[in-house]
Amino acid sequence: GLMLLIVIALNLLALYFFVRIFDRFVLVVNKHIRSMDKGIIEKIDISKAPFETHGMIEGLESVSKKFINSTNIVETFSRGKTNVEIEKEQHFPFFYNNLLKLKQNIENLNQNVREEKKKQTNMLWIKSGIDKLTDVMRREYDNPLLHANEIINMLVRFLNIPIGAIYHLKVEGGKKYIEMVASFAYGKEKQLYKKIAFGEGIVGTSASEKKTLNVTNVPEGYFKIISGFGEASPKNLLVSPIKLEEDVYGVVELASLSRFKE
Repeated sequence: GLMLLIVIALNLLALYFFVRIFDRFVLVVNKHIRSMDKGIIEKIDISKAPFETHGMIEGLESVSKKFINSTNIVETFSRGKTNVEIEKEQHFPFFYNNLLKLKQNIENLNQNVREEKKKQTNMLWIKSGIDKLTDVMRREYDNPLLHANEIINMLVRFLNIPIGAIYHLKVEGGKKYIEMVASFAYGKEKQLYKKIAFGEGIVGTSASEKKTLNVTNVPEGYFKIISGFGEASPKNLLVSPIKLEEDVYGVVELASLSRFKE
């Protein structure tokens, strides 16, 4: 009878200590889980847990770390930042694949927003230019040469380029030719060639073919741009006929030290 009592007492004592240890383990695990609500990981003191639960604890901590890592990545994405490295071993396979898709979708969306913003900016710029050009063209001048000069000055200022000219189409002796009637910042050598035969050179070709020419390989010595810094050769030339339907009345010539944007 005494031995039975001793066995029962030892079992009860063992059960008591196991319950105490298990209770402490439960408290530590609960604390660990609650800490995840704050986005942090409370490390579990494995020494306070039964040996049989050590594997479960390691698994729980691994799950917690991966969960927090994925949460942090999503929070970073929510702030518009996608330049973060997503390490595969730090996330659940399912989360990892979806985080990569989410990152790509956000980057595509940001790119679309940037392109749309650029497109809207360009459209507003174009509309502003059309409004300003229309305003200048509607003005009344007794001297058409002065009017042409106002137009070319407006274009040069708005396009932020250093040079421009307007030519009128004229007929003399039954032959057509292009004559410069307004210019901005042309060199002296260009002023000597105010009259250009119809179909001759870049300006004459634009008039005869009735189409805009975008010349990026400007011939050496075509003309010089005069400024306070001296003389420089243009890198890009844009020549466009002034026409109503199929009738050509003149040509606009614009030049830039850099490439014209679309």
